[in-house]
Amino acid sequence: MKKGALVLKPQDIMILLKLKFTEEGWTYAAIAHSLSMSASEVHGALERSHHARLYNRKLRTIDTDALVEFLTHGIRYAFPARPTGLCRGVPTAWFVPPLMRQLSSSGTPLVWPDDEGTTEGLQITPLYRTVPTVVRTDRQLYQALAIIDAIRLGDPQQRAVAVSALHQILGHTPAIDTPVEPSQTEGLIEKMRSLRQVLPQKLYESPELGELITTLDQNTELFEQIRNLPADQRRLATSWGRSLLRNPEHPFIVEEHLPRGPQFEERLEAMLAGIRSLTQT
Repeated sequence: MKKGALVLKPQDIMILLKLKFTEEGWTYAAIAHSLSMSASEVHGALERSHHARLYNRKLRTIDTDALVEFLTHGIRYAFPARPTGLCRGVPTAWFVPPLMRQLSSSGTPLVWPDDEGTTEGLQITPLYRTVPTVVRTDRQLYQALAIIDAIRLGDPQQRAVAVSALHQILGHTPAIDTPVEPSQTEGLIEKMRSLRQVLPQKLYESPELGELITTLDQNTELFEQIRNLPADQRRLATSWGRSLLRNPEHPFIVEEHLPRGPQFEERLEAMLAGIRSLTQT
């Protein structure tokens, strides 16, 4: 196989997930039949996955840590999804349990196009053409693929919920982040205290706000650290977040202070979502 052919394809993810949910002793033919594809397609997918270090060809095992890392951080860039026109199909993303119970499923459904589908919604291209057929008889794979679509399509908060569901369905324990020094969290709280006194029109040029946003951008786990503080300590951060969000110019204020660099728009979106999360009690 030529090196140029060893680039992951969308269907490779479906096959890896299927193997994750399949007992030992599987055959290429059995996996292919269950996914409505050929055995040669399964073989090619696992060769590419081996090259990508997601699968060990010799041991016939999946590197779950690597797979989760790719699904969490890479799949929405490698295989992006965009809703298009209305069609009839099979619901996906947060219109499927377990995400349906955790995220709002109001609005127009998101669906994989399928002539036998019973739901009308915005069309989402599945990772492989047989997905709508396969998921009719494989609930676990259906949920996993819907969760991945939520990661491909969602905003930062939706992705965070989807990633948590992904860990659960794959039986994977997420890595523990390096703990943040208490003094750093305390320093942020104090900075928030001082910023409450800054006039709205001065926020654009506030060096304190710039330092705060830069710190949060470089240590995104700080948002969760602050949310997990006792209520009396968290109250100041909640008040600061609400005060900032009440300012109609807050998206532009945050944008002004966020350090430029790679994935700026994504980081800005995540920063605004993080600030909103501080206000939720």
